[in-house]
Amino acid sequence: MRSTLLLLVLAYYVLPAHLQGATVVLSASRDTALFEQNSNYNLGSNDLIAGVTARYDQRARSLIQFDVTALIPAGSAITGATLELNLISQAASHSPGSYQLRRFLKDWQEGVVTVKNGSTAAAGDSTWNSQFQGTTLWSTLGGQAGVEYAATPSAVGTSVDVGAGLYSFATNSALIADVQAWLDTPSANYGWYLLTSDESVWGNARRFAASENANATLAPRLVINYTAAPEPSHGLLLLAGIGGLVCRRSRRRCQA
Repeated sequence: MRSTLLLLVLAYYVLPAHLQGATVVLSASRDTALFEQNSNYNLGSNDLIAGVTARYDQRARSLIQFDVTALIPAGSAITGATLELNLISQAASHSPGSYQLRRFLKDWQEGVVTVKNGSTAAAGDSTWNSQFQGTTLWSTLGGQAGVEYAATPSAVGTSVDVGAGLYSFATNSALIADVQAWLDTPSANYGWYLLTSDESVWGNARRFAASENANATLAPRLVINYTAAPEPSHGLLLLAGIGGLVCRRSRRRCQA
């Protein structure tokens, strides 16, 4: 028992920290909104919007992507994934709303428009009508569930009415699976689609801070917990040597 305990204590201090589990916080690599009212507009660097607008009674959805390979070693096991957005406004006349994330299945282009409500998209930008303006339409305007984005949500947030502040999608098995898939196959990482849980409800649209927000603390963040794949190291060799020594001293046979 004492020998086993000794090995466990040594493992904790000798093994590299990343093998014990680590946490990283990622900023969005790209994000944009798609707006049914201005269906050929690109919103580029504007706020993210999700829901049915009060003014136009039209739908808005947003796309957001994180490069999970930037800080996480290949082969790692994802153990947690929480998306943190900041809700910044809603219309004066509005309805409560909750929001969800769907894994996006097709490529898209953010664009560089900075006008508040967007402007006519440049060639190749994504809009409500087009995957890539001037060349490729979505299969259905705004994209179709099961084709452009997953048929079921990866996460559903809480319902909100009035106010601003942090809006989180807490870690769950589906979010973990999404991030793991993007780490294992980066070429299939097209991010998430942010939309309201009920697009039949008037006035439930909300604005969320985008990555270009002047206040960087409000920008989207993806908090990921992971355990890196083991690699040969001096620490592991040391543990093997200690294990052999303990076995010899206890006169027990050690089998490889």
